[in-house]
Amino acid sequence: MKMIKFYTRTGCHLCTEALRVLESIRSEFDFEIQTIDISESLELNDLYGTQIPVAKLNGKTILKHSANEKLLRRILSR
Repeated sequence: MKMIKFYTRTGCHLCTEALRVLESIRSEFDFEIQTIDISESLELNDLYGTQIPVAKLNGKTILKHSANEKLLRRILSR
C-alpha cells in the first residue's frame, strides 16, 4: 500500500483543505496518509515552514501549497 507523508501545522486552513482532497480520493487509489505536524520539529519547520501543506509519495513532492485533485489523480494513477 502506498504511504503519503502529509506535512501540516495546526490552524493551517490550506492544510485542512488539502487533507480533505486527499481523503476524498484515498479509497480510490488505496493509500495511507501519515500526518506530520512540522511545529513539533525545528528541522521540519525550517524545511517546510512557508510551503505547507506538502505531501510526499516515495520521497517525491506531489502537493505543495494547495491540492489540485485532477493533478493528484494523474500522479496516483501511475
